[in-house]
Amino acid sequence: MNVTARRAAGRPATAMGVVRALVLLLTIAVPLSAADPPATAVEAVDRFEVVARSIRDYQVRLYQWSRSGRRYERRIIDFYFKRPRMMRMDILTGNRPFDDGSVGLYLGGDNVVGRKGGILSAIVLTVNKQDAIATTIRGVAFDQSDLQGILERLRNGFTIGDVHLELRGGWYWLHILPHDPAGYRGVTRETVAFDPETFLPIYSETFEGELQVEFARWTDYILNAGLPDELFAIRTDSSILRPTGIRTIHGLPADEKHFAP
Repeated sequence: MNVTARRAAGRPATAMGVVRALVLLLTIAVPLSAADPPATAVEAVDRFEVVARSIRDYQVRLYQWSRSGRRYERRIIDFYFKRPRMMRMDILTGNRPFDDGSVGLYLGGDNVVGRKGGILSAIVLTVNKQDAIATTIRGVAFDQSDLQGILERLRNGFTIGDVHLELRGGWYWLHILPHDPAGYRGVTRETVAFDPETFLPIYSETFEGELQVEFARWTDYILNAGLPDELFAIRTDSSILRPTGIRTIHGLPADEKHFAP
């Protein structure tokens, strides 16, 4: 009897527990590309959760823009994650002052540590994760940017409105449709698209009515490369990875074409 079976012995299985166990077994037993497509939004989110929980660390290139009123923000970011929940963002290019070369770290709790690029790189600041310095101009916080943050947003979608699943262009699209947009930052639709092979998020868009207000594109995922803890120190440069033989997104060219849908 395996460990899972031993733990399960002697306690009744709930219907939801059985469903989640079957999803996990199917995902482990066969490649995602060979698995049956999810039939509902709930199944799609469950599958994403299994994938997210299987990843110890990851790196991804993030192309992101957002607008709020007359303000507009546009950035290309190298994003690093390691369990239990350490995150690092290296801003390669951005349109806000001293964006280029900025580094931000989230190591849990309520605070974010960061430094700007250029002549301000010597100054290290610690601020609350909800501080305007540490969020996008639309208030998206550091800990809403990783796979867990995306998962929590999708789970919350079933609470605040409807979540619809669509297969289009070879991708799985999950659409969050809030019942009360005014209570959801004015958002009328929030969409996350997933790669059918890996079931990782690769595209996101958010609308207020007909106006698109947020865009994100994730490319060049590297999973479970063995990121060291020292990467998540504010004075450490991410260039340390390549000399150690760790596969890395550091140094990949920033391709502006990824800002197109």
